[in-house]
Amino acid sequence: MHAYKDLPKKFNIKKIETQYYIECNDIHPILFKLFLYALVWRASISSLSEYLSFNLNKPDEERIRQFLDLNLTITKTSLFEALNNIIDVLLYHSCLIKPKEKSTSSRGIFSIFSMSDTAHLLMLIDFVIFFYTDEKSIGYVLERFSNKQNEKVIVTLGETAAWLDLNRLYLSKMLNVGNAS
Repeated sequence: MHAYKDLPKKFNIKKIETQYYIECNDIHPILFKLFLYALVWRASISSLSEYLSFNLNKPDEERIRQFLDLNLTITKTSLFEALNNIIDVLLYHSCLIKPKEKSTSSRGIFSIFSMSDTAHLLMLIDFVIFFYTDEKSIGYVLERFSNKQNEKVIVTLGETAAWLDLNRLYLSKMLNVGNAS
């Protein structure tokens, strides 16, 4: 995905107003959702200290567990064969963002946390995923780049300066948590 400019058959570069994003032509949207929901669900049920600040509400956690249990298969071949037969796909808003240019200065941090009961953030070094379990929390800007639909997987491209600002903002909030008094 980082080589999107060199692979025009796999990725289309598009723009909404001033924001660039890529459409992934060969990533099945339901496969993407299975991957994303597995990440989110595993983070929510984990007892590791790195994940303690990430908690889905119990009804959504259970809904995602059931969806994964019903649709994940033992082999890759059987999963690919089953993809087009999956019905009742869970439709949660998610927005995937990556730096427009991959470089040493665009590397992020690893952190996962819930911003509220319905808004969650996964910072995965080269990607940031916003995940929402309701319709109201996402906001207008991110909703335009949401992967709730099932037609195409889209990835918003963040300018390096904005990417660095996002990481700095999170890091400063993290460092100031104990200094609030």
